Amino acid sequence: MSTHHLPSSDVFADLAAFTALPRLTGLALSADGMRLVATVQQPDDDRSRYVSSLWQIPLDDGEPLRLTRSEKGETAPAFLPDGGLLFVSARPDPDADEDEPALWLLPPSGEPYPLVRRAGGVSGPVVARDSGAVVFEGARLTGSTDDNDAERRKTRTDRKITAILHTGMPIRYWDHELGDEAPRLLLLEPGATAASDLAADATLELIEGVRSISADGLTVVTTWRPRRSHGRREFGFAVIDVASGKRSILMPPDDHEYAGPVLSPDGGRVAVAVEREGAFETPVAEQLSVLSLGDGEPVTVSLADLTPTEWVWSADSATLFVAGDLHGRGAIVAVDPTTGEVQSTLAADAVYSSLC
Repeated sequence: MSTHHLPSSDVFADLAAFTALPRLTGLALSADGMRLVATVQQPDDDRSRYVSSLWQIPLDDGEPLRLTRSEKGETAPAFLPDGGLLFVSARPDPDADEDEPALWLLPPSGEPYPLVRRAGGVSGPVVARDSGAVVFEGARLTGSTDDNDAERRKTRTDRKITAILHTGMPIRYWDHELGDEAPRLLLLEPGATAASDLAADATLELIEGVRSISADGLTVVTTWRPRRSHGRREFGFAVIDVASGKRSILMPPDDHEYAGPVLSPDGGRVAVAVEREGAFETPVAEQLSVLSLGDGEPVTVSLADLTPTEWVWSADSATLFVAGDLHGRGAIVAVDPTTGEVQSTLAADAVYSSLC
């Protein structure tokens, strides 16, 4: 973005002006690299809450173009192979009574329309680069089925029921209580009118899940957190074959956790953080590893002083790009996933996020 869009230094001395500044909370790049869309968050007219909208950012000279407008806002942009733009929004739909967040599609030409709407809402769409299959998260009331979930939600709302019956740990995740809903891992195939549940038996294993999908849409990877005795939970990930529904669970070594698994576009490897649990004599430690889904050995990524925070694969699965914290700032490096060695440093002069 050109420098004339940057705020003046005066706004940093005025708290009201500073909090009113628009802020970028996410980026999405089209598969051909020609279109960049940003999620921009700014106060509403009353300055009582922040509302997000989608803007197309020019990759050469030009002005940003606002793509969406609604009182409810839009988030989580993701491009389809044909250039259509998916996003999540609770904007009004004249054909539906619910106001839950739905998956919308803004086609290359025309107006946006709802693609998937379900009780409990949806979030976090991830698109298969070549096939256009979309994996995303939904929710279902504990004890419900897809057939009676909407009815049970209405009954709960009408009777003003907010109680949750806990039958085991966990009962909270940071700032919110768990147990009233179970996350769903959903897949929308190209041309399909309804999404399928890839882990119909899951309860709380998918809480705060991270998911990715191969370019051909045939393999899905998601975080998997099964319950254990005494309130313990293990942090691994699941590899799901879409055609057969077969699920393989990969768990870390003892006293370690897996976090942020990202499947390579060719479906052959997973880049994942391996975190060592801290104890009195051993501090918490984290390293980035590349795990083969075939017969290959794990590869430890050699990042030296760089603490990884994000990682994404190149389209050909030949390079792993990693962003993270470095010496009080940040950096982006390109890594050879077969050796774990850094090939080049792309930037090291600021803090970076939303790699795409």
